Amino acid sequence: MSDSNWTLRFPRTTRCDGHAIYYYRQPLLKRFFYGCIRHGWLLVPVVLAVIVLAGCVDMASEENTAASLRDAVAQARSESWAISQK
Repeated sequence: MSDSNWTLRFPRTTRCDGHAIYYYRQPLLKRFFYGCIRHGWLLVPVVLAVIVLAGCVDMASEENTAASLRDAVAQARSESWAISQK
């Protein structure tokens, strides 16, 4: 085995002077925030879809509120007309 080239099989295990090379991993919190920065743009369409769809769910309630306001305005006009006729 003296003729084999071990650096082709294990390219990152040792340096030329025999010291081991270790792969440094960033702390988990730092990797999380870097991942959010790198891939955070993927969340933008999801958040926009949630906002749009959540706003559309409450349309019936808005129609009921508008109808009750129209009734209140009509009642107030009829009362003010009745008072002005006296």
